[in-house]
Amino acid sequence: MLTALRCGGERERGREGEAGERGGERERERGRERGPRVDTDLVGHGASRKCWAAELRSRGSRIVCEMRVVAGELGGRKIVAPEGTSTRPTTDRVREAIFNSLGSSGILDGALVVDLFAGSGAVGIEALSRGAERCVFVERDRNARYALEDNLEALDLSDRSKVISSDVMAVASSLDCDIVFADPPYDFDAWDRLLGLVRADLFVAESGRPITCPAEWAITRQKKYGRTVVTFLERSDPNPPQ
Repeated sequence: MLTALRCGGERERGREGEAGERGGERERERGRERGPRVDTDLVGHGASRKCWAAELRSRGSRIVCEMRVVAGELGGRKIVAPEGTSTRPTTDRVREAIFNSLGSSGILDGALVVDLFAGSGAVGIEALSRGAERCVFVERDRNARYALEDNLEALDLSDRSKVISSDVMAVASSLDCDIVFADPPYDFDAWDRLLGLVRADLFVAESGRPITCPAEWAITRQKKYGRTVVTFLERSDPNPPQ
């Protein structure tokens, strides 16, 4: 009798163990179907469409979430960016200085702007928040582009923007706009070539050192903020490149 009870109990425990394993497997399968968990606070509202944050985490990358839109209709909202050496997010202080200068002239209202070397889109997003009608972002780094696209979606700016994945020099001459913002890597030294390509009358550059400009442009203001030099240039030749 005891032997039978023991055998019965062992069979019952075996069935329970098998059921538990099957349940655990089903739960793991559901987890795989749902995909990796995303910290929704990092992307503003709701889960990330591309889940770029989770994708970066899965490869051991870190995420910087320390920027906000400085002012305008989206003032205070979060902007995220992947950590790395391929992009350098414009600091709040530099963005505030740039857009305070532009805002006093009213030139942003209804403007078409281009954000070259856009990174996570902080500069172009600031322009849209402060009255620009539309912005084209140019960024070829994949991780930065994931962040940029999710920032635009989280801030409901997708219908006022376009993201181009390309080398800046390859597309600069095809983008008609009122204002160009450019924040390339600090070692960028092709300013004359870039200024010869863009189709705008106002150019705002961020660089690691003071820049010079070709004859058809004039520097109207240049100031250093920490390691960043901000230069405002206006076209002196009224005929942009064709």
